[in-house]
Amino acid sequence: MISTILLMAGILFLPPQTKNRKDPERKGPRISLQLVREAKIRGNQILLGDIARIQCTDRLLRDKLENTPLGPAPVGNWARWISPKEILENLGRLNLDPRTIRIKGYRRVQVFAAQERIPAQEIIQAAETTLREALKQQNETDATWRVMGKPRSVIVPIGRKSRILQAKIPGGKVGPNSAFLRVDILVDDKVVSSVPITFQIQRFGEAVVLLRDLKRGEPIDASVLTTKRVQIKEATLDPFREISQLKDLVASRNLRQGTILKKGDVQKPFVIRRGEIITVVAMSGTIKVTTRGIAQRDGVKGAVIPVLLVGKREPIFTTVYGVGLALAGTKRSPRLRKGY
Repeated sequence: MISTILLMAGILFLPPQTKNRKDPERKGPRISLQLVREAKIRGNQILLGDIARIQCTDRLLRDKLENTPLGPAPVGNWARWISPKEILENLGRLNLDPRTIRIKGYRRVQVFAAQERIPAQEIIQAAETTLREALKQQNETDATWRVMGKPRSVIVPIGRKSRILQAKIPGGKVGPNSAFLRVDILVDDKVVSSVPITFQIQRFGEAVVLLRDLKRGEPIDASVLTTKRVQIKEATLDPFREISQLKDLVASRNLRQGTILKKGDVQKPFVIRRGEIITVVAMSGTIKVTTRGIAQRDGVKGAVIPVLLVGKREPIFTTVYGVGLALAGTKRSPRLRKGY
């Protein structure tokens, strides 16, 4: 009886048998992530280094972990949360053993977009730089301008690499009295905002100006001309810049003192006057017929004018060839109306 009790007691107090199981080894360097409470994110992507302090036994792997993307950054005043589960899912793409990763600190991280305000003056200066270069390419260096309206400052995300203000002129050419530009704001080479800027422009330049009134057909010589710096408006675009350009020309219409002369104000002198009896020549092969007629309009060399031939009721249209001479066989000028 006693031996039976001792045998039973021995069985009860035998040390428990341990199961012969091997705990799989953790492969790879040890990684520790200390999550912060909140973070402001630069650029367009959230990186692991933005939201955690990383410790790793492998230095190269640590640098790689710092730049591991976790998704797009919030936009504007929006925020989002990053959980440890989301972190592990993204780290799984690096083929890391999750048992080597220890996450501590806050249970989740709130992230915001890091932003900055670009003053309106900085945007205007970018537009002015482009406008100045465009005017220079158009040989319009003597000009002044002012901003129309009141551009506002702009809030944009802070980039990781760069922030560039790039102004462009749609069409590439400045208008006669105004210029419209678009200023693109690029953060890390991506356009995040565009601001329209409009300038009112005043152009100046040397131009030939009349010193007294001139009648239509009156010769223009140096005694009635001068050059001065004037404002070049839309109505006076492309004026004559030098007096020598007006040699042997006459006024094409009545002109007033102070007129800034342009091409439409002058013409070659008339070689045929209205009411003048002129010679009209018609050619057909080697046959030439000459007759006389009355000019119905003044004409410069090369102009088309109507001529009423002797004994005829309707005029014919001729091309002025020289003094008192016109060539027949010309089609009616589209500028002339019935009744000329």
